Amino acid sequence: MANGEGHPWRGGDVDESTRRRHQLLELLAVFFTLFAGELLLYAAGYFDSASGKYTIPILAATAVRDIGFALLAWVLLVRHEAFDWRLPRTGGEWGKELGWGIILFFVGNRIGWLIGMLVEALNLDAGTPTADALSDPAALVIFCLLTPIVAIGEESLFRVYVQTRLTGILRGQRVLPVVLGSVLFAAIHGYPLGAALVVWSLGLVLAISYQANGKIPRLVIAHTLWNLVAALW
Repeated sequence: MANGEGHPWRGGDVDESTRRRHQLLELLAVFFTLFAGELLLYAAGYFDSASGKYTIPILAATAVRDIGFALLAWVLLVRHEAFDWRLPRTGGEWGKELGWGIILFFVGNRIGWLIGMLVEALNLDAGTPTADALSDPAALVIFCLLTPIVAIGEESLFRVYVQTRLTGILRGQRVLPVVLGSVLFAAIHGYPLGAALVVWSLGLVLAISYQANGKIPRLVIAHTLWNLVAALW
C-alpha cells in the first residue's frame, strides 16, 4: 500500500517547516495516547474504574486516547513514505463502504455470538456486559456519541498501522499479521479471558477484511455498529 510518488513527506524532500509541523503532530499524538486521558480523569476527580461502570470522565478519556491513536497512526505511516489510504471519492463508493460495513457487522456478530456460547460453555469470565456497565443514561448517550471516534482510533492503530507494519516486518506474510494484530487488539481492552476471546474474534473479522482489500471506512462502520449494539442491547 506504500507508494512513494509525489509525497510531500518523503525522506530528504521534506522542508523544515513541514518537518517541524510533523514533529508537533507526532508529539501531540503521543501526549493524547499516553497522558491526556489520565490527566482528564484526575482533573474530574475520578480515576477508579474498578467498579466496572462506564462514567462520563472515563468515556471522555477513552475518546481522547483514541484520537491520539488515530493521529499517531497517521503520523507514523506518512512520516517516511506515501501511504495509500484508499478512501472513497464518490457517493457511490461511500455507499459501497456502508454496505460492506453492515455485512462485516453481521458476520462478526454471528461469530462473536458463537464464541460467546463457547465462553459460556467453558465457564470463562466474560466480564460485565457493556449495556450493564452503562446504567447511567447520560453515560449511555455520551458512549453512543463517542463510539465513531473510538472506532476510528482503534481501527487506525490496530488495522491500518499495526497490521500494515507487521505485514512488512514479516516479509509479506498475510495470515500471521492478521492473527497477531487481532491478539493485540483484544489485549489492549484489558478484558477477562472470555470477553477478550469475543473481542479477538471481532477484530479477526476486521483484520481479514483489511488484509484482503485495504479499505478502512467499512471497518469503522462495522466497529461502530458492534459497540452501539453492545451498549443498547
